[in-house]
Amino acid sequence: MDEPDNPQSDIRDVLQYIQQTGSVGLTHRGRMEVCMRHFANRQVPISTLATSRYLNRSASTLKAYARDLELKFPDYVP
Repeated sequence: MDEPDNPQSDIRDVLQYIQQTGSVGLTHRGRMEVCMRHFANRQVPISTLATSRYLNRSASTLKAYARDLELKFPDYVP
C-alpha cells in the first residue's frame, strides 16, 4: 500500500484525477493548475514539487503559479 508522502502515489492520484475529470484536453497552464491545487491540498512543499520526480520546474516558476492561483504551500505562502 502506498504511503501518503510517496511521490508515485501522489503523481498517480493527480493523473487519475485529470483522466477522470476530462482535464486531459486542458492547456498546459490548466494541467499545471490542476496539479498545483492537488499538491497544495496535500501540503507538498514547493521545493519537493520542483524535483524531477514531481513537476520538474524551477521553484521560481512554481512560486509564480502559486501566486497566480493564490495557493499556500508549507514552504511558500504568496
